[in-house]
Amino acid sequence: MATELNGKRGDTQIYRAIMEPLLPIKYEFEFNDALIEIASNSHLYDMAYRQTKKELSFIVGGPSGVIGKTSLTVPGSLLDAPLTVTLDKQIIATSANDQSISFEYLHAGRSEIIIRGD
Repeated sequence: MATELNGKRGDTQIYRAIMEPLLPIKYEFEFNDALIEIASNSHLYDMAYRQTKKELSFIVGGPSGVIGKTSLTVPGSLLDAPLTVTLDKQIIATSANDQSISFEYLHAGRSEIIIRGD
């Protein structure tokens, strides 16, 4: 294998193509027999539910500079509305309807999302 130097491998420059719009992917997670369904155009992983802290957290990842969009419904058995969302410890704007919530963010590689209930 050729060595990599300044983003090049041998005579070939390494790049990644990003074609928008990114399409939403549906995810399903289950905690305490409660199903969480999520639609997001971000890669989503490391989902955790912390009952004592009344929070749900996960990591979103995507190409830097691309707008990420996530929508989910959090069962009331896990978190009570109103729900607040933080991205890397900063509160972000949301659109909420009871237990359903949607939000957008600018990708910067990967970021931590935390959703807190009342």
